[in-house]
Amino acid sequence: MTCRSFAPLAFAPLAPLGGFVLLLAACSSPPHQPPTVEAESLPIASPTSCGAASLEDRIGGPLLPSGTPDPTYGPFLRLSDLPQPHRILVPGAFATEDFRPDRLNVHLDTLGRVARLTCG
Repeated sequence: MTCRSFAPLAFAPLAPLGGFVLLLAACSSPPHQPPTVEAESLPIASPTSCGAASLEDRIGGPLLPSGTPDPTYGPFLRLSDLPQPHRILVPGAFATEDFRPDRLNVHLDTLGRVARLTCG
């Protein structure tokens, strides 16, 4: 059995293919990057545009279904007290990112209490 030494010419027919691969790599576009949004370009909603300011005294209390009796103490917020449009956001839930300055967002904590109120 004889051992043959490495012959670089044995791979010569593949050289054009290597050049073609390099040419394709050079022409490819960079990976997709999501557009960046400057904080100054985002619209700002005032707490009065959706009614959040008028309900701030209810933060910390539970969100109650309509028709249930009032709690004996502490703040609370009833579903029927919420202006339209509104949405209830619970921890871990998905929410759309569309911005609506007239919409009240009611953010609840894990115990169902109102953690914060925002417009958008």
